[in-house]
Amino acid sequence: MANIFSEKLKKRLARRTLNDLKKKEQSLFKRGDIHNMSFRSLPKLIYPEIDKKLITWVEELESRGAILSDELIRNKAIQIGNELKYTAFKSSKGWLECFKNRHNLKLRKLHGESYANRAINFDELLDTLREKIRAYKEENVYNADETGIFYKLIPSKSVCILTRSGHKLLKDRLSILLCTNMTGTKKLKPLVIGRYKKPRCFKNFPVQNFVDYISSQRSWMTSSIFNQWLMTWDMVLQKDESKILLVVDNCPAHKIQVSLRNIEIYFLPPNLTSTVQPLDQGIIHAMKTKFNGHKIRDLIEKIEGGADVYECYKKINMKDAIMFLSKAWDEIKSETINNCFTHAKWRVSQTSQEEVLESNELIIQEFFHISSLTDPLPADDFNQIDFTENDAILDEINQSDATNVAIFENDDINESNDDTPYETKIVTKHECVADLQKIKDYFNQKHYNSKALEGIKSIRNEIETVEPFNFKLWYINKN
Repeated sequence: MANIFSEKLKKRLARRTLNDLKKKEQSLFKRGDIHNMSFRSLPKLIYPEIDKKLITWVEELESRGAILSDELIRNKAIQIGNELKYTAFKSSKGWLECFKNRHNLKLRKLHGESYANRAINFDELLDTLREKIRAYKEENVYNADETGIFYKLIPSKSVCILTRSGHKLLKDRLSILLCTNMTGTKKLKPLVIGRYKKPRCFKNFPVQNFVDYISSQRSWMTSSIFNQWLMTWDMVLQKDESKILLVVDNCPAHKIQVSLRNIEIYFLPPNLTSTVQPLDQGIIHAMKTKFNGHKIRDLIEKIEGGADVYECYKKINMKDAIMFLSKAWDEIKSETINNCFTHAKWRVSQTSQEEVLESNELIIQEFFHISSLTDPLPADDFNQIDFTENDAILDEINQSDATNVAIFENDDINESNDDTPYETKIVTKHECVADLQKIKDYFNQKHYNSKALEGIKSIRNEIETVEPFNFKLWYINKN
């Protein structure tokens, strides 16, 4: 048997070791995670009674949802030792590590907010909600919820060889109210709340064509803003002679102060954002994923045009953020919204659940490629970069002058009889991209024209097709 183990493990296993393991078989299996355990034997217990009482106490508190820390466990161990009159017992850090290893205890991050919902009877709640929904057609049942976007946020981590300093955090934020119906056929324009009434970047920009913009002192949702939004929507519904059911959470800002004729409001109980609201079941996350995708594309264009990385982030303004948001919201498919409402159990469906979120991995991989990051963070981690936690993009982005494109320019030619060929000016890819960026800025600032911007984007893509980024050549030139 020792020979068989040696062949499988590719290491020599002595017969004596095998005999010792055979003798300790029962004690090894009592340790719990038998697949991940090491062959090191644990120290002999000096105070088994303290150990037994302490693990019973830990299991009881964990079943009740308590949050335990190392200090809490050590203090409890000292208390138990005093009760049992073990005066020599010391709850040291080394003893605590051995205790945690014996019982497979680890410091784990707590995810989500669903634990606060344990005391709520979900079946009864869902029955009440479905009863309300049955009185309306599915296309007339809506869900609305707020979220926030730090549109200038710079990643706090980067893959790099040497330790280096970071940048000042840019905390410019927009609050956004999203609203959609159950079928995904009617998505209301996002309500965007900013700090400034008339931002300078909105000059000659038809912001109301993309979103409904309103200002607030702290760019938070308030009851007055919410009621104003409801009144405007109610007037539209009165003209269309349609009545709808709107389901929202019981946020203090959602206090109704107006009389509504065609909108019935249904408030969800507290602490149900993570469980019952379809927008929180994946719709908001899908929108933010697409928002980041559009933001990355814009950064790639500007950085390849020769702009500084930090300056690119600083120059993202509210107009850019609104354009990214509008495109991202338009790209959310009705199937995604349908699946989220089904996942939230607003309807009973026999069909199998499909993936709700759509990946932007290709865009992110292109970004990392141009950024010359050799070990980028996973795309899923990058997509969590919403208004609270954010990890990962770029270390340093370098422009490329891989190959040159010759373009003839109409220079003044000296009229002579010699056969000297025309002198041509070499135009680099870097210069082309920079000029295109200037043209794009002109249309954005002076005369907004979506067709012209699409044309500029097509030319930019053609340049990248003709002359793709050559990392090898760039690396050779740099060194």
